[in-house]
Amino acid sequence: KPLLPLVALKKMDTSRWICLYPSYLDSAKTIDKGRKIAKAKAVDAPHAEEIYATVRFMGFEAVLEKKYYSKSFHYSTDLYSRGRIRVKLFDENKKSIRPEIGSRRALFVQVASNIPKYREKHGRKVDQLSQMMTAPAVAPAGGSRKTGKSTKKGGKKKK
Repeated sequence: KPLLPLVALKKMDTSRWICLYPSYLDSAKTIDKGRKIAKAKAVDAPHAEEIYATVRFMGFEAVLEKKYYSKSFHYSTDLYSRGRIRVKLFDENKKSIRPEIGSRRALFVQVASNIPKYREKHGRKVDQLSQMMTAPAVAPAGGSRKTGKSTKKGGKKKK
């Protein structure tokens, strides 16, 4: 399905749509870190773009936003979990768009079950990024050198 143009997105009110973060579906996360479904139904390291494509394939209107889930985000390890997906689950009359998916949790479970199918069809682009993040950092050659400045903290002495 084609992506919605930016003009249409500005006119849409997505504030009442369901929020879906990758951490909600991540089997490596604990419930305290933000996982919302059972570990057996969760997916290994889902990416926001995979979730977005899966939700669109399921027939829902969705918007991909550049947001972080504050409960589980850590700059050094969770760069792959960047993104928030807003999903229109209910219409204006508060009725579910798809009757078989009537709640947020049911949506989370259905999306998690469809992500492996998406990965089979399109491959997994996240693996390269996660490998780069888990690789040990290499120190620059020549060691570290200090400049001529003192590292002692200056200021007035207390009386």
